[in-house]
Amino acid sequence: MSSEVKSGKRKDISDADNSDYNTSEEGGPTKKPKNSGRTTLKDLVASINSLITENKQTNTTLTELKAEIQGVKDTNSSIDRKLEDIRTEIETKVSNHDGRLADLENRVDQITGSLNSSTKVTDSLYSEVNKINLILSGLDELINETTEVLIDELNKMFHRLTGCNYSVDHAYRIGYQNGTSPRRIKVRFSSLALRNKILLEKSKLPPGIYLNDDLPPAIRKAQGLLRAKKKELLVQNPGLLITVDWKKLSLKSDSGNYNFIDGQIIRTDHTHQASLQPSSSSRTSSLQPNQGFLAKRL
Repeated sequence: MSSEVKSGKRKDISDADNSDYNTSEEGGPTKKPKNSGRTTLKDLVASINSLITENKQTNTTLTELKAEIQGVKDTNSSIDRKLEDIRTEIETKVSNHDGRLADLENRVDQITGSLNSSTKVTDSLYSEVNKINLILSGLDELINETTEVLIDELNKMFHRLTGCNYSVDHAYRIGYQNGTSPRRIKVRFSSLALRNKILLEKSKLPPGIYLNDDLPPAIRKAQGLLRAKKKELLVQNPGLLITVDWKKLSLKSDSGNYNFIDGQIIRTDHTHQASLQPSSSSRTSSLQPNQGFLAKRL
């Protein structure tokens, strides 16, 4: 037994001793290097120093990034302040502009009101000064026509109208020759009574010749547009009943009412259609003054 134990111990010791050896191809043992597979203290120190260096570099990079981020924040803050200053400046200028615009609008309204008043006064003065005049249109224009020849021709025409001898005080063509139609003639009479008597006989004038009051240009334009609108409505409906108020510059018909407003003919009864729907007892009271014509028909 002692020999087995001894032999066993020797075997363990032999196995332990053999762990430091490799078996060669020839079957003989070779001794392993002592430091094979093991980390030395020097290697550990070198690794630690490398990690410390990398950590310092990382910290340096982080510090630089923080500084860069702070710079961006400072830049953004500066931009925000500038934008706020610009917004405040714009709001101030817009507010000032609105105030100036309101002042200008008030001045325009005042000037427009003054202009309208002046126009009315001018038209009134024009009508007063020219109330003994008449405008004749459609009379053929002679070649090299003189004032004397024109007045003589007018006197003959007015004599045929009334059977009396009248003398025109003055007459002359107005406007520019266009080669397509004769120019209109402004005729001045010696008295208002003579002028009115001639005007009463204008229905006896030859076809194509017309005699009208000497009106201011704006009113003449308005009446021309009213005539054109009347003609247009009659073409659409030949049997339409139409009434024209030349003084108020308005036109009334079964198909609608029209007024001369701001240089054009505008239909003015659209906004009152709803007021025409109630019972007959309330229809007349809901109409505007210039709609009395429709009220009577209802």
